[in-house]
Amino acid sequence: MSDRNPLKTATRFVAWKGLNRLVHAGAYATLSRLLAHACREVLPDGRVRRPREKHEDDGRLTVLALSAGNFRGDLPALAATGQIRVLRLPTHWQTRLIYQFHRQGQPMLDYVNPPAGHPNRQVKADLREFFRGFLPVLYRRLGVDCVIGPHINYIADVDWGAVSDELGVPYLVFHRENMFAAAQTRRLVSDRTRRLGRFEGSHMAVHNEVSRQLHIDAGYVAPERISSLGCIRMDAFMERIRDAGPPRNDRRMVVFYPFVLGRVFEPELADFFRDVHMALVKLAVARPDIDVIMKPKPKFHAVWRGLLDRALDETGIDITGLDNMIIRDDLDVQELSLTADVVCGLNTTALLEAAVAGRPVVIPYFGDLGTPKYDERLFFRDAFDLFDIAESADAFTAAILRRLQDPGADALVMRRRRELFERYVNTADGQATERYVALLKTVHGDRRPAPAETAA
Repeated sequence: MSDRNPLKTATRFVAWKGLNRLVHAGAYATLSRLLAHACREVLPDGRVRRPREKHEDDGRLTVLALSAGNFRGDLPALAATGQIRVLRLPTHWQTRLIYQFHRQGQPMLDYVNPPAGHPNRQVKADLREFFRGFLPVLYRRLGVDCVIGPHINYIADVDWGAVSDELGVPYLVFHRENMFAAAQTRRLVSDRTRRLGRFEGSHMAVHNEVSRQLHIDAGYVAPERISSLGCIRMDAFMERIRDAGPPRNDRRMVVFYPFVLGRVFEPELADFFRDVHMALVKLAVARPDIDVIMKPKPKFHAVWRGLLDRALDETGIDITGLDNMIIRDDLDVQELSLTADVVCGLNTTALLEAAVAGRPVVIPYFGDLGTPKYDERLFFRDAFDLFDIAESADAFTAAILRRLQDPGADALVMRRRRELFERYVNTADGQATERYVALLKTVHGDRRPAPAETAA
């Protein structure tokens, strides 16, 4: 297909060639100015501004976040402590640099840990040699003390982080993937982690002990270099639920977190998918006084919507003009956990967030999903007694309606929900952010050169 904007294509081509020449000529000062210009400082309210290249030493630790868009609310929370100056670098600038060396479109492992004899071994060596010359210039310009990444296998981060650590600027991974509440998930993640090689940073921080032990058992990281610290973005949520009472909605609100058919839930569950979704659609039709909110994950929205439309076609239901049927992927999950009257879904942390906030949680578990092979794929399968489990489409609707009238949970159930939340998400003390800040300061202090070394 021909490009509709030849001038734009030509401009990109020239810019790419120019960047390639700067990279391979070792024009580190010019490159550092380009990336410093693209960098932004994260403010406590989430806004960003262009940082001063030569910042004043106000006692804050300057942390550069790689693949920054994947940290969600963590970066403003760190900035809000007043102890961390947070800089974020657009991921596309990272990939622009690595693709001056690597060929695009390869499997992840060919970038992160290519096998012996693979040509990427030399490519990685060349890329790291470039970083050894470039990163010190960039870090001096921005005053960077530490580097953080959100995942252990992001191809834009691994070599950047490893060389940073080698140069004495600690690289830490604040790992975002930690919901290992299903046996299959633990097995798949463990197998993938074993193929990644060894961690080349100063320290990893994960949300829970399950995640910590998985990475240790996979041989990826030594026990003393990984800590279970909780989830930063949950601290404010824990504070909010302490003061939150029952929802006070003018209209009753049922929230559903949809699932898609794919590797976890196979296409053979198409009937189950249809029956779950149509139960909610029919509820919205029958009860115009109830708002039914479907909140898909943005990255799966298009796939899920195609499946939903197919189910609607099969049942002959038209949701056009159904005002109380709300489909949005941009809603805040924590806000929904606090305001929903009933929450429904499968395999999502959002169910635990709602449960620990005291909201009724209804999980559909019927049809082909009830076969034993799916038990190891379901989150919290060994704790289903803490939720309302619907064993048919009619029971699903009935459970929702019943819980709209009787939302309460007894003290024992709430205690066990909090224990489950702590096991997989966050400690109840709401102090995760403080622990992450302390880790940054400790690791930076351990790597800081002694006075004699600095003088030399």
